[in-house]
Amino acid sequence: MADPDTLIKAKIHYFGRERYYHSMQVAAVEGMKRFSGDPAFKFFYGMALVLEGRVQEGIRELDPLQNYSEVRISHRCWNSLQ
Repeated sequence: MADPDTLIKAKIHYFGRERYYHSMQVAAVEGMKRFSGDPAFKFFYGMALVLEGRVQEGIRELDPLQNYSEVRISHRCWNSLQ
């Protein structure tokens, strides 16, 4: 069986690919609650906000994450979905 964080990230990727941005936000919040030390979930949450049209809130969430290498990897994964 897959790791719980992998399952949540798979849901986030699915929701993003299908353009279910609010569901993507909900899954990202679930990931942030369960894995509070993983900045990738905060990245996905911020991206979902931006994609839903809530740009200022998304930027506010994404701005502190600029220095995390894990987020850069997640960003590359996200770009592969586009």
